[in-house]
Amino acid sequence: MTTQDNAFVTYYDENRDVFRYTWLRRSNIQPFLDRATVDDLPVPQPGGIIGDEEARKLGGLAILTLVGRRPDFRNRLQTSTATPIDPVVVPPLPSSLPSLALAERRQRIGGDEDELVNHGHFRDWHLDILAATGSALTIGLSLGETRTTITFESTTRCSIDSFNVANVVDNIAVIEDGTNEYDDALVKLDACERLHRAVQPNFIIKVTSAVGVNALVECVAIRVQP
Repeated sequence: MTTQDNAFVTYYDENRDVFRYTWLRRSNIQPFLDRATVDDLPVPQPGGIIGDEEARKLGGLAILTLVGRRPDFRNRLQTSTATPIDPVVVPPLPSSLPSLALAERRQRIGGDEDELVNHGHFRDWHLDILAATGSALTIGLSLGETRTTITFESTTRCSIDSFNVANVVDNIAVIEDGTNEYDDALVKLDACERLHRAVQPNFIIKVTSAVGVNALVECVAIRVQP
């Protein structure tokens, strides 16, 4: 991805009855693109000329995509192209992106999500170790005489705030994909340096504390070791 690799974002503002647009660095929205279905536009052809016809088709496709669920708006569309633009009505968008099936998610994340539940999401445990080894991030926890570690394998990005001498965990859990909380976490992680690109889909684990550290960790798998 080059420094000039911009993304053009447009949307329809119902309240003002206008189309709006902005330019963004594609890297800023790449986490959302990774989870979305992205198709090639039919025009222009690779290496082909971008003329008036191609511009009309691109504009028509954009407008149809944005207002395809509004039959009243379609009546206002009076563009013409040498070949018709497919007038198929765009289906309603889901309120959130579909999440992975529980069994598939457990298999991909390494099967240890149940261990978080079995330990009560480590509520009231003390987080006293934070270590990076290679591409893995490991935290150490204790509750009385009992100790355990959680390793986030192939960590791609992480955000760690307020790590202190005393860190009393409130909750450690996998954020459900397709939720507003997941999207908010992606936005925060986008400000963090990407350590590397994982081959497998990533997952986000959220660590919240009654006292001390709060963290978001994007990784490929988790391992809970007694």
